[in-house]
Amino acid sequence: MAVELRTGNCWYPMGGRGLLHAFFSTIAYHLEDGNRGSKYPSIMKELYQGELCWDNVEHALCELRDIQNEMKRYNAEQIIWDINDLSKRPPWNIHNEGGILTLSDDFILISGVSLFDVFQNALVKAKELKTSVRIVTL
Repeated sequence: MAVELRTGNCWYPMGGRGLLHAFFSTIAYHLEDGNRGSKYPSIMKELYQGELCWDNVEHALCELRDIQNEMKRYNAEQIIWDINDLSKRPPWNIHNEGGILTLSDDFILISGVSLFDVFQNALVKAKELKTSVRIVTL
């Protein structure tokens, strides 16, 4: 199933649901010690539940920058595909290929665009439009 972020009349494709789940799982496991939303509530509680209201967009942008910086401390092989089943691995082997060395580099869409860039673009647009951001499964 495909997933996208929507804000106003703009949509931002995010690839498959598995990659987005891995993104949230990796953050919760490595950066929040398994306590989802304890450090990044705007992204890991509000947006994870499906919708980030406009009032929290600026805070979410700050959280996103911090998440990306923190993920640089972990090598790409430390990706958590599913926090509920740590034995699950990504359906492909991309580690140490094409410059993917850290978790910060690991979340790349098939189009070659970073998931971080997609999040940032959607959040910046939401701030500009003064609208919420929703996760939509297609």
